[in-house]
Amino acid sequence: MTGWSAVAGTHAFVVPGEEQARALAEDLAAYGFSLVTARPARHAAGWAVTAFDEGPYPPDATGHRTIDAVGRQAAAVARRHAGYPDGGSRCDSSLLARIRPVNTPIEHTNPGARPPVPDVVIGAASPPASLALAPDQVRDVPIDLSGLDEIAWADLEHAHGTADDVPDLVRALADLYGDWEQTLDELFGDDLLHQGTCYTATAPALPFLTRMIASGALPAKQRLDLHVWLLIAAGRRAEDLLGDADYAAIKGRPPAVDEQVQ
Repeated sequence: MTGWSAVAGTHAFVVPGEEQARALAEDLAAYGFSLVTARPARHAAGWAVTAFDEGPYPPDATGHRTIDAVGRQAAAVARRHAGYPDGGSRCDSSLLARIRPVNTPIEHTNPGARPPVPDVVIGAASPPASLALAPDQVRDVPIDLSGLDEIAWADLEHAHGTADDVPDLVRALADLYGDWEQTLDELFGDDLLHQGTCYTATAPALPFLTRMIASGALPAKQRLDLHVWLLIAAGRRAEDLLGDADYAAIKGRPPAVDEQVQ
């Protein structure tokens, strides 16, 4: 982050109960974290265990990826105690002391210690290049939106409530002379895939994007924008599987995806 002198943060985990919390806190301190605390979880069943990672890590992409890699290693320790990752924080190293909790029932300290730091190598980015958007031939044909009004949108939801406004937004997206970019951002960036989250209205809306692309009625730049949103939607399944992997491991089941992504 701009302005940070060095990166530090926390790695948070949830375990079933106090016994596992005490054992995990002790193991994480032995693993190299200078401070580990635990208390009853506020938003989940069990106990919350927090490892404070003083770093410091470089305030760049390599530093952030490195602290994330340390967190994944700590998650492997947590799994031995039926624990799973539950977020964490990243901040300038000078601010870490400010978020240290007080009066936690479990606390382990290991002053001056640091967990093993893996080597993270980031490859050089490809040089910038201007790529032609071709072919850019637009056909003067209507876009097939049949079936749009047959979907019970009022019974579905997006990020801001009922999805009964989706049909009008889809029609506006099919209008080449409207405010196309603003409509696309509202429909997908703000409503149907807000912050990468899928909703009950997301999947029913996607086929209309594919029809717009296949129609040939949109210029190449607009087709590219639609392809990007389709890729974002398609990536949600893999992201859900990876995000659920640790929790699934302690539950003894395969990773699962949110039913709205299936």
